[in-house]
Amino acid sequence: MSNIQFIICVSCYILSLVAGLLLMIVGKKASESTFKKALLLHVLIAVVFIIALLIKSFSNSFNISATYFSLTFFCSGVALSGLIFRSKLNVLVKIYFGIFAASFLLFVSSPSTLFSIITKGKLKVENYDRFNIVDNYYLDKQSSFLGNKSSETKYKIVQKLGYFNKTISRDITFQNNLDSIKTLSFIQNKLATLRGYFQAENKTDSADVNVDLSISIQKNEITTKSNNIK
Repeated sequence: MSNIQFIICVSCYILSLVAGLLLMIVGKKASESTFKKALLLHVLIAVVFIIALLIKSFSNSFNISATYFSLTFFCSGVALSGLIFRSKLNVLVKIYFGIFAASFLLFVSSPSTLFSIITKGKLKVENYDRFNIVDNYYLDKQSSFLGNKSSETKYKIVQKLGYFNKTISRDITFQNNLDSIKTLSFIQNKLATLRGYFQAENKTDSADVNVDLSISIQKNEITTKSNNIK
């Protein structure tokens, strides 16, 4: 899951939680027909989601769209759970929506796992664009929040603090998309020297980058040195 997708998932999920709380408050005065309409709406979303999964199984190009259908289905369950709890519908229906509401516990403990389940149907979180530097410091692929496309891949150094990441440095470039890295030296709050490995012209190549860690959240002055690996 890319950083932008993760942010969209978090935003939609939090909005669905807020909607669920509001519907629980106002649902006390809702009529029985309102409860049934809400249940019908969720069923229709579920049908569309199932159709999206079937299309995805025959077309890889539909992969991103299916992810958002999955997110819509899940968030609708979270949002409508607050209203359904106020209804006199069958207890099995309430248990079903209770599962959506209980996802909040997983969101608090491990949001990445929750959104991996929602978007990929996998319990294991995959981090293809993260490389460990040392201890709880990582090199992450940097995404543009504005959606600007660039031929140059940029990275950032982050410090993992529990469930959150603190960005230490941005706009680091090896002028290639990395396969792996090696930490040549790391002095906390001072300097990091990293060697990034990548494929160039059908052979493995590398570049060394010096990052000034004393300049936090600013564009760093870096130097690169290519090293052909024979």
